[in-house]
Amino acid sequence: MRKSLLVAGVLALGCNGGGSNTSGFDSGTEGMPSTGSSTGTNPTGATGTTTVGSDSTGTTGRDAPIFDLGAGTGTIDLCGEPEDNPIYLLTRGLETGEATSIQAFDPPTLTFSPAVAAIQCEGTEDDWGVSSMAVDRQRGAWITWSALHDGPDDPAYKRLDRIDLDTGACETDVAALPTTEQWGSPLGMAYVSDGADSGNETLYFVDTGTYLHTIGSKSSPGRWWTLGPEGRTFSGVELTGSGDGRMFSLIMNYTGPFDFECTAEMPCPPTVRLAEVDRAGPSAISMLDLTEIEAFGIDPGGFAFAHWGGHIWVFISRDFGATEVFDHDPETQTTTRVVDDGAPGVVGAGVSTCAPLVLPEG
Repeated sequence: MRKSLLVAGVLALGCNGGGSNTSGFDSGTEGMPSTGSSTGTNPTGATGTTTVGSDSTGTTGRDAPIFDLGAGTGTIDLCGEPEDNPIYLLTRGLETGEATSIQAFDPPTLTFSPAVAAIQCEGTEDDWGVSSMAVDRQRGAWITWSALHDGPDDPAYKRLDRIDLDTGACETDVAALPTTEQWGSPLGMAYVSDGADSGNETLYFVDTGTYLHTIGSKSSPGRWWTLGPEGRTFSGVELTGSGDGRMFSLIMNYTGPFDFECTAEMPCPPTVRLAEVDRAGPSAISMLDLTEIEAFGIDPGGFAFAHWGGHIWVFISRDFGATEVFDHDPETQTTTRVVDDGAPGVVGAGVSTCAPLVLPEG
């Protein structure tokens, strides 16, 4: 799930109005209205077109492969052992943001290992960069690409591909991405289980306006789930989900209301803000600032995060160099840096909803 920063420099416009809000993660509400999903066969080898979304979300205006986000994915009990479901990390190069590899990160051992040594997706050889990733229950890594910006009147420069984590085979343009008002910004993304006992899952996206989307949806009504649309600014937003239907967001360079008066006691620097998101309504269930992680400010870099074993794992790649890994424990409200020399250039993290909900013993 995450992207390189495209909105550097906005921090001078905002202030942080008071640091952490409600801390701790409560149980999220199950489900979300079934707008934006389609039916049909799985994306592998699928052809044809589909109308994606309801009247409230609209359609994409272009053809998209038929696929089913949940069918045939089994149940949580059939997900295998914890070691079969690591956190997968998307890495990029320094020049154009080109994709380089997918790494597997094992939280119990804090180790990185190559999953897909070299990403090869047809048509991305020139000026295409990666920005985010999600992983489904069938061991597919879904990644978003961005080509050179052509302007808001021609937003089709983005693309969604699916990479088989076992073979490295890349299926291109597998579904229609949401149409957003923030056309020039990457989308954060994550798969989230439809409920605590569900084997189905939904692929969600978030834009830099913090509107939540599903496949093919439009931002027109949107679904605002942070604390109000006015007076907050940040560089990027990411998502992660869990097998019990919970969704979390991470905001880089979060700042507070424009009219907040910064003081020596409350200097309002940019922060890294973590929240549990209510998928069924425009609010955050709980939020806190991860003060142990320094926000990027106007510096370049990539970030990502994932829910695994009941903890939140944050990946920070400053200047797209070696990746630092932070382990946030919601019970103790502590955030600890556990790796300082991980695989370079991490910009996305994807984790299957089959991943464990509690840390394995030993």
